[in-house]
Amino acid sequence: DSNQLLGMPPGSPSWILLRVVGERTGHSLAMSEITLWEVLSNVRRRFAEDVAALNRSRDKLVGRLASYAVTEIDWPDNDTYLAPENRIDEAIRRYENQLRQGFRILQTPGPVAIEALRREALRLPPCAENGRGGRDSAIWLTAASAASDDIDPQNQPMPLLFVSNDS
Repeated sequence: DSNQLLGMPPGSPSWILLRVVGERTGHSLAMSEITLWEVLSNVRRRFAEDVAALNRSRDKLVGRLASYAVTEIDWPDNDTYLAPENRIDEAIRRYENQLRQGFRILQTPGPVAIEALRREALRLPPCAENGRGGRDSAIWLTAASAASDDIDPQNQPMPLLFVSNDS
């Protein structure tokens, strides 16, 4: 799920291990389109938080330098220097391409989405008792419905390995 992916960026030892294990066991690596959306949204928020922290640090440094009568420093404007929106958009496009190359993206069928919403409304697992968890339910049900796509050489379905950080 998205929590797992956020903890293992492309090229990390965990990412490489997951790919190798999948290749050696014949399992395809897949994620739901909902997981892809969640990951990309989370990464975009993290980048925005980092840019805000950078701006706060720069402003703090400029203020501290001014308090020591150092006012004649030619600082590049963060918007010009980093061009954060352009760089963030490009980084996210590249990351999405890496995810799409490394994983099969599973579309969530309409009936699966409806079942996920039904489970959320009725507070059925994997949804929580407080009624939350429709997305998690849709991700889980999408994976379960796609499990029959993985067939071994003897034409038998392979076991589904669902990796999640949620309980």
